[in-house]
Formats: sequence, structure tokens, C-alpha cells
Amino acid sequence: MTRFSAIGLTAACCFCHAAVARGESLRDARSSGGAAWPPRVDRPLELGVDLEAHGGILTLVAQGEARSRAVGGGTLRGRYSYFQIGGRYEQSDSGTAVALRRPQEETFAAYSGFVGVTLPFYRWVDVDATVGMAWRTYENPSKRFGPQGFSHDTRSVTWFLGMSDRAGEHLVGARIGAGLFGYVDVQRTTFSWDSTYPTVNGPATVVTRTRPLGGTAFGLSLTCALELGGRVTS
Repeated sequence: MTRFSAIGLTAACCFCHAAVARGESLRDARSSGGAAWPPRVDRPLELGVDLEAHGGILTLVAQGEARSRAVGGGTLRGRYSYFQIGGRYEQSDSGTAVALRRPQEETFAAYSGFVGVTLPFYRWVDVDATVGMAWRTYENPSKRFGPQGFSHDTRSVTWFLGMSDRAGEHLVGARIGAGLFGYVDVQRTTFSWDSTYPTVNGPATVVTRTRPLGGTAFGLSLTCALELGGRVTS
């Protein structure tokens, strides 16, 4: 329930941000005599670098039941003209329901690089779209997989589509935004483990279980960055 509430709160924040930006654009347009709606792409951006923090939730769809994760991380990005390039680190929680005493699930950490476009709309928000490649490691320290648990590396294709807005026209400014993101694991596998159950009269029973690892994920995130440069050229 908490995660669904977070989705609703995030969506409401995105809607309010867009509505406020649109209202300010229309007021500015009326005062200056220019048309701000419908939005049109503005002049290209000057060279800029930003350091961004992000957090959100995602749903991983694989064979079997879907699983949700909370994720967070950081991004170092460079922008110039209508283009961007950068790298990102991301870490998830396990999504394990401890109160229900469910078995511990895996977490993942990922390093990724990406390229994309930034479209600054005149007196409105900036639209960001990127694609990239990630190196992802799934881990689970549970002893049921062995003394060291398990760790598995995979590669993923990543994507992001969102909007952001830069506060002010100073050389250094804050940039906040939100967007949809996801990834597709291109190296999927299935791992197995043995569970031993003692019996009263006879040898112990050994049951081999399997679980798919990797899949397709999509989610929603909020972003907050400190940017040097990256303003619309005059």
C-alpha cells in the first residue's frame, strides 16, 4: 500500500509541476505578447554538467510472479545543444516482506552509461529521453543458496523518458524532474537450490527448487540535480 501511495503522490507532484509551469508560461506569454502554447522547442542548450540524485519504485516482470523494488542512485550527466551523455549508479532494496516472514529476495546494483536527447520547450519544461547499457549484479545472501548466498552478473538495455525544469538562469542552478524508466535484461538465467527436510522414520527429503533471474522492469522516479551551465543559449 505504501508503494502505491508513493506512485499516486509522485504522479500528483508531476501533474502539479506541469500545471504550474504551464500557468507561468501563459502568464509570461500574455505579458510579453509571445505565444507559449502549444509548446515549441526552444534554442539549444549551452554546455552543462549536472550531478543528480534519483529515487523511485519499479516492478520487475519475469517468469512467475512480478516483484516490486524501491531504487535509488546518482547520475553524472553532460548536456550540450539538444544532446546528453552520462553514467548512472543504482541500488535496489530486496522488497522482502519481513513482517510476513517471507524468504529474503535478491537485491541488485547497476552501473550504466547512456546517451539521449534534451528538448527544452519555450517557457515550459525540458523533455529528456535516453537509452543505455547497464552492468547489473543480482545478489542474495540467504544461506539457503549456499554458505555465500548467490551473486549473478547480467547486462541490461535501459531507457528513460521524463521531464525536468531548471530553476533560474544563473550559472549554477537546481533542476528537478520526474519520469518513467525501465530496463530489459538480455542475459537471463535460472538458478536452483536444494532444500532438505528431515523425516521421522527414514532419510531426509531433498527438494530442488528453481527460480528465474532477470526480466523486464519499469517504474517511476523523481530526480533532483545541481547543474553547472546547461542554460538555453541567448
